[in-house]
Amino acid sequence: MNRLIRRLRQHHAIEHATVAVLFERRGRCKVFGLSDFGGFTLAGPFAAEDVQSAAAEAIARLQSGQSNLAVTDLCGTTLVTTAALAAVGALAGAGNKRVANLPRAITFAVAGVALAPAAGRWLQRTVTTDASVEGLAIGKVAELGGTPARRRVRVNITAAG
Repeated sequence: MNRLIRRLRQHHAIEHATVAVLFERRGRCKVFGLSDFGGFTLAGPFAAEDVQSAAAEAIARLQSGQSNLAVTDLCGTTLVTTAALAAVGALAGAGNKRVANLPRAITFAVAGVALAPAAGRWLQRTVTTDASVEGLAIGKVAELGGTPARRRVRVNITAAG
């Protein structure tokens, strides 16, 4: 199981790095990614050829030590962390007197939101991504359909060689 989890974390890192390369090339835009045990799927305004090229560059850059590409504030990990810290802060601040302690609850929730980006990046580095992608390569890349603004592109990741 550890091998499967590591593979998923590696695919997540490659997904983030691929999006970072695409953003460098075309600017930021709306994109959604989802990693799995076989690779990842992106939904955005990118053709399969662009994603394939960016993914190949992403792996090369991760393998050359640019592990920062694996972490982004746009990741769902950061969004979930933000929601969780805000909720916990609000509940802790509210205590038993929820209405009377509303200002305190809001203050605690805002503190949680302020801490969330750093916590989300830490969680990505230590839990949800693994930028050590030696021995991995881009396999088949295929467009799965969608509209020009929201194409779905599947990227399979294989063992190199």
